[in-house]
Amino acid sequence: MLSSGTVFASSLLDRAADTVPGPKQNQPQELAALTEQSTQILFKTTGVFPFDFFPDELIIDKTKVSILQRNFFWSELIKSVLIKDVYSVTIETGPLFAHLVISDNSTPATLQSDEMQFNTLMIRYLKRSEAFRARCILQGMKIAVEQNVDFDAYSTQELLEQVESLGLAKGDR
Repeated sequence: MLSSGTVFASSLLDRAADTVPGPKQNQPQELAALTEQSTQILFKTTGVFPFDFFPDELIIDKTKVSILQRNFFWSELIKSVLIKDVYSVTIETGPLFAHLVISDNSTPATLQSDEMQFNTLMIRYLKRSEAFRARCILQGMKIAVEQNVDFDAYSTQELLEQVESLGLAKGDR
């Protein structure tokens, strides 16, 4: 009787071992592909110098958006948000320049009277055309990520054209 119980237990252990996921064989290739995606810059722009003595920089790649904020010589603060965590992209325009505001939903900043306040990233004194283009690209990337689009199927230029047209809003120029 004891031997049959041992056989039963060992067969259960064998089946359990078959269902437990082990380390994937292609993890190094997946990591290399992710690294390649994060180094392919889709769009890059900076603030206009005379109006901002230390111009900030906006960099959009296939996985994230980064803002480099410069406050003084040889100092900068780098903020990055994954594309999937972008909540909204807003442009504040003036006669000459525009400010791009990116709201991040990964960590809500505060909760005030039933309204969620999100963390925001802002880059100031962009050329208006570059601010509108950045917003189109970010919104298109957000939509594509939500629809699980495989970015590896496109070249960088094709992807840029597709997401830019996807993120185009009715009032864009």
